[in-house]
Amino acid sequence: IKQKTSVADYALIVRGDALLKSGRTAEAQTVFETLIRDYSESLKIREAKLGLAAIRKSSNETERVVSVLQDLIDKNDGAALLITAQTYEQANNQPKAIEFYRKVYFYAAVSNEQTEAENSLKRLGANVNQPSNAESITRAESFFRAKKYSEAAKNYQTASQLTSQNRLNYGIALSGAKRYAEATTAFNAIPISDNLKEQAYLEAAKNYANARQSSFARQSLDDLRRNFPKSEIAPKAFIAVGNIFNEQKNKLDADYFYRTALASYPNAVEVGQAQFGIAWNAHETRDFQTSSQQLIEHLARYAAKDTTFRGRAGYWAARDSERAGKIGDACALYNGMFARYDANWYGYLAKQRLDALNANRQCQSNQTQNPLVSQAVAALKTVTVAPETSTEREQQKITKADELSSVALFDWAIDELNEAAKTAANSPKINLGVAKLYRRRGDNVNALLALARSYPDYSQMKPEELSREEWDIFYPLNYWETIKLWAKTRTLDPYQVAGLIRQESVFNPRAKSGANAFGLMQMLVPTAKATARKYGNSSNVTAESLYNPQLNIELGTGFMRQQFDNYGRIEYVAAAYNAGPGRVVTWRQTLPLEMDEWAEAIPFKETKGYVQGVVRNTAQYRRLYDENGNFKSNVGTKPLRGFIDTLNRDEMAKTLPEIIVQEEKNDIGE
Repeated sequence: IKQKTSVADYALIVRGDALLKSGRTAEAQTVFETLIRDYSESLKIREAKLGLAAIRKSSNETERVVSVLQDLIDKNDGAALLITAQTYEQANNQPKAIEFYRKVYFYAAVSNEQTEAENSLKRLGANVNQPSNAESITRAESFFRAKKYSEAAKNYQTASQLTSQNRLNYGIALSGAKRYAEATTAFNAIPISDNLKEQAYLEAAKNYANARQSSFARQSLDDLRRNFPKSEIAPKAFIAVGNIFNEQKNKLDADYFYRTALASYPNAVEVGQAQFGIAWNAHETRDFQTSSQQLIEHLARYAAKDTTFRGRAGYWAARDSERAGKIGDACALYNGMFARYDANWYGYLAKQRLDALNANRQCQSNQTQNPLVSQAVAALKTVTVAPETSTEREQQKITKADELSSVALFDWAIDELNEAAKTAANSPKINLGVAKLYRRRGDNVNALLALARSYPDYSQMKPEELSREEWDIFYPLNYWETIKLWAKTRTLDPYQVAGLIRQESVFNPRAKSGANAFGLMQMLVPTAKATARKYGNSSNVTAESLYNPQLNIELGTGFMRQQFDNYGRIEYVAAAYNAGPGRVVTWRQTLPLEMDEWAEAIPFKETKGYVQGVVRNTAQYRRLYDENGNFKSNVGTKPLRGFIDTLNRDEMAKTLPEIIVQEEKNDIGE
C-alpha cells in the first residue's frame, strides 16, 4: 500500500484499531508506533496516539501515557486529558488524577469528555465551585468560542481578574445573552489607552443598538471616531449598527448610520451596503426620482466590489426609473439585466416589465441621458470566480481524498479535503472534490455549498461557462420521467416541479426537515394523507413511505395542483407551499397588489427567498435541460476553468473582460 498509494497511514490506523479490538495489543502498539513515527503529517496521528496511550494505560505505564499524549495535552485535547486523568487515578495518584479531570472540566469545557470528567470529580469529592482565575477564564473562553454566551458569561463572572481581551469577550457574551446593561459595564471597563478600546466601542454600539438605544449607539461610534481617527473598523461599525436598526424596522436610525458611513468613508468597500440601504429607504417611501438615481449609483460605483445587492438594485433601478418617467434609463437597465440575470428572479421580473414597455413601443431604443446608466449596465454583466490556489501540499490531500473515496471512505476523504481547504479555501479543485464526495453520500445541499465557494455567482453564469459536472452539482435533476408523468397528469409545468424540488430538498429523497416534512417535495404526513384521499390514492402514507420518490412526487404534485387551483400563480403557490395556504390568503389581502412589490413585502425572510428561489430554479432547469432531462447541447461547451487556469489576470481581462477573478474570498451572490 505504501508503495502504490498515499493512504498507508489510513491502512495502519484501520489495522491498529482492528488488532486492538481483537486483544492483540502488542501488534497494535507496533502499528500505532509506526504510524506516529513515519507519518507525522497524517490526520490520523491523534487517533494513533490515543490508541497507543490506551494500550500503555492498560499496562500501567503512566509516564509513557503522558509522554505520548504530551502535545495533545498541551492543546487541551479533551480525550487526551481524560485518558491521562484515568491513568493517574488507576495508579492511585489522586492529586494528579483530580488535576487532569479539572483540566478536562475547565480547559476542554465543550468537549465530549467534559461530562465524564465532572462525574469523576464528584466521585472523588473534588470541588469545582472554587476555580482558579485561569480555570474560570479558560472555561469561559471555551464557551465563548462555541458561541454559548450564557455559559461563557457565567464563567467570566467567577474570574477574579480579567484582561482587556477577557473583558471585551465578556461584554460580547453578555450582549449575546441579552444582558445589555451588564455588557455596557464590561465594555466601559476597558481603558481608552488600550488598543482594544477601538473594538470595544464597536461592540458597545452594537449592544446599544440591540437594546434599541440609538442615542447611546451614536455616542459610542462618535467616541470611536474621535479617539481612533484612523480606525479601519469604523466603516464596518456604522454599517453593522445600521443593519441592526434596519432589522428592527427602525428606518430613521438605520438611515442615520448608513448616511454617516457613506459621508465619512466614501471609498470604503463596506459602504456599498450603506448606500444600498439609503437607496432602499427612498424606494420604500416611494421617492422614485431619488431611489432610481441612488440605485443606479449603487450599480455603477459599488456593485463591482460587492455583488450582494446587485440583482435587486438592477431591477429596482429600472422599475423606479420607469415610475419616475425616465423611460430611456429603464429600458437600458431592463435590457442590462438579461446579460446575467435572465435565469434569476429579478431577470424574470425585468422581462415582464420590458415586454409591457415594448408592447407600447416605449423601448424602441436604449438611449439614456444619464451618464451613470452605461456604467450600471456594465456592472450587471460581470461574474466573479475563484482562481486555483491549491499548491503541491493541497494536491497531495486531493489525491489522498480520491483514493479514500474509491474505497467508499467518504468521511475520511472529506476530512482530507477540509484540511486542504484551510490553506486554499476557495480552490475550485478542492471544492469540486468536496462537492463530489457529498454527492456520493447523497448530501446535495452541502455539495452545492462547497462548490459555491469557488463560484459565488454561479446562478448568473451562462450555460457554457461551467462544466456539466459543475452544473449537475448546482442543479441536479433526478426522477425526471416521474416528474414529467405527474406534471402532465396534474397539468403542471415539469420545470416548475423540478424548481420546487430543488428548493425543498435539492433532490435528496431522504431529506427530513425540522418540521417533520419528508422526501423530495418535503411533504408533511397529514398533508400527504389528505392529498392521497383527495386523489383516490389508497397507499398507506407514513413518514417512511414519503421517502419513496414516486409516491412523494405523486402526492407533492397533487398538493401543488391544489395551490394552483386556489391561487393561480407560481409565486403564490410557492409561498403557500413554504409558509402555508392560510398566510397567503392574508398576504394577498394586506400586501401590495403588484407581484414585484408583493414578493418584496413578504414578512418572512425564508419565504421571500423561497419564492424567488423556485422561480430562479425553474428558469435554470429550463435553460440547462431538454425535455428528456438531458443537458442541452450548449451546456458546458466553454467552461471558464480552462481559461482561468491557463491565462494570467491581464490576459483574462483582455480575453474575457466580464469575468472577474477574485483575489479574496467572496460571499455567495444572489
